[in-house]
Amino acid sequence: MPEFTDRWFYRLRGAQRDLIEACGTIERVTELTSMSKSQVGRWRSPTDSDLMPVNCVMILEEDCGRPLVSKIMADFSGYSLTAPDQREAQIACLSTQVADLVGQVSSLMARTAQAGSDGFYSVGEVNELLKINSEVRSVADKLDDVLASVKASGGVSVLQARKGGAA
Repeated sequence: MPEFTDRWFYRLRGAQRDLIEACGTIERVTELTSMSKSQVGRWRSPTDSDLMPVNCVMILEEDCGRPLVSKIMADFSGYSLTAPDQREAQIACLSTQVADLVGQVSSLMARTAQAGSDGFYSVGEVNELLKINSEVRSVADKLDDVLASVKASGGVSVLQARKGGAA
């Protein structure tokens, strides 16, 4: 087993902070784990050295559906985590989110051109553009979550190896 160095400690602490953020607010994490707000704050703080108990890690990873801390612990021991259908789900979700984002941006572009075709943007047109832009941000936020999931899992291969080693 490798030596538990500062590098591993900081990776674990970073994953711990990411896990708290993936589950929402500090208040939500306190509800899930039954730990105090100050304790959760110490887990999240870049200056404190508190580590989460394993049961809290398990609760939070189950809640957000991503093994952020467990992945670092597995990496430390020379193992990796995989789910049988995770690769296909991540690719499908990533492709779907990108397509949704492109569709929303296209809608925003088309409506902006249409609204400005008379040389004037009315308040009603601007309100409509704001609504579409809000939808763009929402889809972009979902895409950020999918990309973070792919990043947290160490990437995802688009090509799947076939039997016999051929790709």
